[in-house]
Amino acid sequence: MKTVRQRNPKTGIEESVDISHANNETMANMALEQFTMAYDQRLIELDPAMFVEGMMMHHDMPEPNIHRFTYAIVEDGEIMANAVVVVSDPYNGAVCFDLSYAVPEKHKQKGYGSKLVKMVLAEMKAGYLRSMPEFYVELKVEKANAASNALAKKFKTEDGQGSDSINRYFVHCKK
Repeated sequence: MKTVRQRNPKTGIEESVDISHANNETMANMALEQFTMAYDQRLIELDPAMFVEGMMMHHDMPEPNIHRFTYAIVEDGEIMANAVVVVSDPYNGAVCFDLSYAVPEKHKQKGYGSKLVKMVLAEMKAGYLRSMPEFYVELKVEKANAASNALAKKFKTEDGQGSDSINRYFVHCKK
């Protein structure tokens, strides 16, 4: 059994949650819920993104040597969408980042997911291409999630080998 520690949104008490059977969509929604709760309760502060206007970010290290960047579109103090970026396994000999994204149910189908992914990719290109010639961004999407697959296809430069339940899309970013 694989567990993570997270705060219960109803009680605020930290507890262990079994994620052994959680899919990517579930994990992205859990991350959105935890991030939103931490932001609403002022447990974290958001900073403006370094290169892209209109996007906020938070950097933390959930484990030693694991850097996590969480980006968000915030309007009137409310998180409209968030994306989480972490380093993944290299792809085609280059650095690869895993990007997951989620939009709260009440804000879906309003373009926030697409807007945020576009902004995150622009932020990453502006920052990382200063120190490396290329990198990849991987988007793993449940095959059953039609909206998220459509979003990922708008940005992909190539398909990766998925599984029975997951599509893998890659965005190749280079100078």
